[in-house]
Amino acid sequence: MSILKEISSVQLNYSLVVLEDEKTPLAASPGTDYLWPTLAVMALAIVCVILAIYLIRCSGYRRRIRELNTGGAAYLGWSLSKLKETVAELEAERVEENFETNGVCMGAAQGS
Repeated sequence: MSILKEISSVQLNYSLVVLEDEKTPLAASPGTDYLWPTLAVMALAIVCVILAIYLIRCSGYRRRIRELNTGGAAYLGWSLSKLKETVAELEAERVEENFETNGVCMGAAQGS
């Protein structure tokens, strides 16, 4: 026990040395100011792609109307539903003309 008393009576002297590195500043961040402009550019790009697809489809129907329209005024606007209707009407007219000029009628074709 005497050893324990001697150990406890001895003062333990020590010094703690802490080495710290220099504080390095962090790189500047771009911030959050880019969220809304980025979303606006993405929305604009999506609208442009949709508009381009719409115009390409309309131009296809307009070209088909010009091919089918031998005379008279036909709708050549940019309303896709009206263009589809006009193409369907002109194609139906061409089919009727082909049956009349070739002498083929629906009843005779079904009967033979």
